[in-house]
Parts: sequence; C-alpha cells; structure tokens
Amino acid sequence: IRYFTDKVIEALNTGSVEMVNLHQNLLTPDFILIGMLEQEASMTIKLIETSYPKNKDLSNQILEKLFATQENQTKFEGSTIQQIQSSAETEACFEVALQESKKLGDKFIGLDAMFLALFDKRVGHVSDILAEFGLKYSKILEDIEIMRGGRNIDEKDAEGKLDVINQYTTDLTDLARRGDLDPVIGREKEIHRIIQILSRRKKNNPVLIGEPGVGKTVIVEGLAQRMVKAEVPNSLMNKRVKMLEMSEIIAGAKMRGEFEERMKAVKDEIISAHGNIILFIDELHTIVSAGAGAGGVDASNMLKAALSKGQLQCIGSTTLDEYKKHIEEDKALARRFQPILVQEPSIEETIDILTGLKPKYEQHHSINFQNETLQAAAKLSEKHITDRALPDKAVDLLDEAGSAKHLMLSHIPPVIRKLENHQNELAQKQKKFFTDQ
Repeated sequence: IRYFTDKVIEALNTGSVEMVNLHQNLLTPDFILIGMLEQEASMTIKLIETSYPKNKDLSNQILEKLFATQENQTKFEGSTIQQIQSSAETEACFEVALQESKKLGDKFIGLDAMFLALFDKRVGHVSDILAEFGLKYSKILEDIEIMRGGRNIDEKDAEGKLDVINQYTTDLTDLARRGDLDPVIGREKEIHRIIQILSRRKKNNPVLIGEPGVGKTVIVEGLAQRMVKAEVPNSLMNKRVKMLEMSEIIAGAKMRGEFEERMKAVKDEIISAHGNIILFIDELHTIVSAGAGAGGVDASNMLKAALSKGQLQCIGSTTLDEYKKHIEEDKALARRFQPILVQEPSIEETIDILTGLKPKYEQHHSINFQNETLQAAAKLSEKHITDRALPDKAVDLLDEAGSAKHLMLSHIPPVIRKLENHQNELAQKQKKFFTDQ
C-alpha cells in the first residue's frame, strides 16, 4: 500500500465500503473499479469520457453492470471493513498495476496504472466487462499518455496536483477530440500565424487582438481542432491547449497568499509538463491586476519569469484598447508576446461562417434554417447591433431566432391542452372501471 497514491487509497476505501454494504467479505477487482468510478471528480470517468466521447453515459453503464454482478454473489451478513481480505484476483491486479506504473515511468501506482491493470485477464471477469462495453487497453493507454503530457507520478499526492490544473483550466484539445467544439470556418491566416509563432524558438507566445465578438477564442479552438486532427507541425503534435479559468482561481481566494498558491500550482504543473501544455488566457489584460487585490502580486508577475525562460508557452487574447492600456504599459510583459490583429469578418465571410454552423443550430433547435435566414442574420445584425462585432452578433441573432421559432412550434394552445387532459381523465376512468369488474 505504501506504493499507492492517495487517490488509489481513496478509491480502495470507497470500494471497501461498497463491499461491506453488499455483504461481501472479499475485496475483488469489481470493488476496486467501483471505488474508482464513485470518486468525486473521478479521473477514471474523465479518462473513459475522453477515450469514448460518443457515449456520455458509459461510466454509469459500467457501474450498473458491476453492481448487477454482485446480486448473484453469496451474502455474508455481519461483514466489516476490519475483516476485509483481498481476493487472489485483487493481488494479481496489484502486481499488474505495479508493472504498468513502471512502464509509465512512475514511482507510485496511480489510478491510471490501476485502471490499465483491470484489462488484464488475470484480474478476472472485470476485464470481460470492460471488453463488453468496447473499452480497449491500447486506446486507454494512448489517452493516458496524452492527458499526462509527459508528466510522471513521483509523489503520493501527484494526482491531487493534477486535479489542480484540471480544476482551474479547460482542456480545449479534449473538447475538440470529443467533438464538443463548433466548426471553425475561415480564419486560415490567423490560425497559420499562431502556429508559426508557437513554432519559434523565442518570443513564441501569440496574443490575438481584436474587438469583442470577432472570434478570437474560436481561432484558438480552431488550433485545438487541428492539433487533434494532426494538421500541425510535429513540434505541436500531442500538445494540449488548456484555457485558464481566471474566475475559478480568483473565486474564494480571500486570504492573503491564497490566489498566489493556486496560480503557482497551475504554473508549476504546466512547467512540469515540459512544454506539452500551451496555456490560453482569454482576456489577457485581466492577469495584470488579478490577485493584487488580495494583498499579493498579480498573475502577470508570476508568469513573466516562466515566459522569459521558455518554461511556459502561452496564447493570449484581448481587445486593442485593453492591450494598449494594460499590456503595452508593462514593457516586460509586452516583450513576451507577438501580436496578431484579428479583423472583423465581412458580411459575406459571416454568411460562410453561419453556413458552417447551420447543422449544429438546426439540430439543437429541431428546425431548418433557409439560406435567406443566414443572409438576413448577417446583414440585419450588422445594421442594427452596434455594440458588438461580426460574426458573434450574427450567430447570437440566428440562435435567438431559432429559439423563438422552436418555442412557437412546440407551444400547445390552451384549448388543445385542455382536451388532452380530458382525454387522459377518461382513459383513467375507463381503466378503473374494467379493474373493478
């Protein structure tokens, strides 16, 4: 047990509790997997969802199957956690997990090594359950290596540190892999420029500058999609783009030093990934003052040294006004970034973007958009909405129109609803009449 991480021990404890609740007296691999799937913010569930994104409920289905197999087992009343013994299959599972952890270059056995061990035939029918649901060892191993980004588990609490970066960032490459990002239409020049800057040896941190709504974040999402499709140079292959959630880091950080601890934890984890994580900071100007109000240094000062040494690679986005006001004023910070101007697309380009997004919005609203509707959304939003830019305001208008139309079609007039209720009442009375006969 001394070679298990804190998270593995936590999963074993959870599995042991379930074992006692189900009146069993042997800790089998079934309960190990149950414990792993029932963990709060389960890394095992995240791994399954990453590897098999089309089935959102796959983890729950596996969990239900595991519990169902226990119903046919002999019950042992009065079993307690103190009486727990490991089955031969569990001992084999621990041995295989140790081998898997060594293959991964770890000093401790983590959840991912334990999960890989459950695919081995020596651990019993759990491997058959995983195969039954279509899970494959090779696919899980591939995604573990991608998610780790070159990091190893060399401390008992290493997975807790990994939780920190997952808590305060959103993995855009993970979303792209699962197909959760909208298609990116156009913006070839900007995406190419980002790739070019990221591939530089020095000053390799691009910052997208443009008015709100021109699609700066979408451009970074387009980069993430290309990385997943392997449409980038070898130097960017297998890297991940993680978007910093500054609001999450600031939230609740009232005590002096609390913000710095969170920011340092994220920074250290990215540095320990040895260049395999690219940090995306939307609204880059917010890092200049973030954290300073809590009595400490702001986030930009915490990142400058890592950026200058090339330990951390970053993509930023901001408006022209905010860039001049906050970034340019800080010469040391400005030197770390290469600006990319993002212009507002034309009406014609906006129509092309809407055409690309059309299937997603049609599916969401369960309606069809005519080409004339897309043209009207682009032209009318440009004419009447002056506080935002294309294509964002046109997309918003299309979404709003789709919502209104769907609501109109799904609305049932009161007279029809009244007749349906009356029909249901008659059906209930008829059923009761025949039951009483």
